[in-house]
Amino acid sequence: MGGLVSDLTGLPEIGRVTAAQLQAVGIPDAATLRRVGAREAFSRIRAELDPGACVRLLTGLECAVRGVSARTLSEQDRADSRDWFRALSRLEARPRPGAAVDPAADRFAFSDGERVVVIERIDG
Repeated sequence: MGGLVSDLTGLPEIGRVTAAQLQAVGIPDAATLRRVGAREAFSRIRAELDPGACVRLLTGLECAVRGVSARTLSEQDRADSRDWFRALSRLEARPRPGAAVDPAADRFAFSDGERVVVIERIDG
């Protein structure tokens, strides 16, 4: 495990704990993280290990995939991550009475009145 963890921890914003989480959800190295992407990696961690994983983890994973530090991530990229995180949180929340959410659906869309956020399920 040591060699693989160090491969991941060589990426910006990835420490030993996050590297171990990534490995536990089937992302053993930096190349795999780049291939699956930050959002899929975050979704796996949140679903399989840490239902309380927050937007800071998502932002850190975005930085790792892009090879940039958190300080240099653009405000637009941060806003995109926050919007995606909020949409995911809405998906995970209990549907309100009258709301129809099909858990088997491959695509979900939400609107905050100004923009529409679409989330697509990605399987393996």
